[in-house]
Amino acid sequence: MLDGAGHFLMEDQPERVATEISTFLAGVTAAAAAPGPLSYPDDLWAATVFEFLLAYHRAVMTREHVTQTLLPLYLGRTASFLLQYGSSSPSVVYDALESLGQAFEQAKPEAAAQWKKA
Repeated sequence: MLDGAGHFLMEDQPERVATEISTFLAGVTAAAAAPGPLSYPDDLWAATVFEFLLAYHRAVMTREHVTQTLLPLYLGRTASFLLQYGSSSPSVVYDALESLGQAFEQAKPEAAAQWKKA
């Protein structure tokens, strides 16, 4: 079923919504369970971003809602990165960004396959 703006309503796509919700909950659980400073691992961040891109592409909910939901996660990930690497040398930060890029590269094939299914 479509809403007035032509977007799919979430209840029509429970399996897609469940995937996005499970990724989100994994992030929240990881952040809550980790002792010490906030941490959002690279592989989980890449999976989160791709799930939100897929939700946006599929119009699982309004696109504005998708972007508004991702924003606090982005800010948390940014805070996590700054807490972890804020006082590190440029070479350590560079290595961390390379690791993040590799996490996205590893998650990309699955995201691309899901994109084609949409």
